[in-house]
Amino acid sequence: FRIFKQGHDKVYEGIYGVNVSKVREIIKIPSLTELPGVPDYIEGIFDLRGVVIPVVNLAKWMQITEPESTML
Repeated sequence: FRIFKQGHDKVYEGIYGVNVSKVREIIKIPSLTELPGVPDYIEGIFDLRGVVIPVVNLAKWMQITEPESTML
């Protein structure tokens, strides 16, 4: 599990985990296709070998401050 703490928001305050054994693969960030008329937390979609994958911004969905990027 990858565990992180969210403590800045009373509604979502707590410790969260992601079961990394469920991760199928890690890919480079693809070009996203934006979709009109969707909530702002839906960043877009992309095609991964014929499968359409939605990209959800969890910080926007949870209505919390987005962390600074840690991309290397």
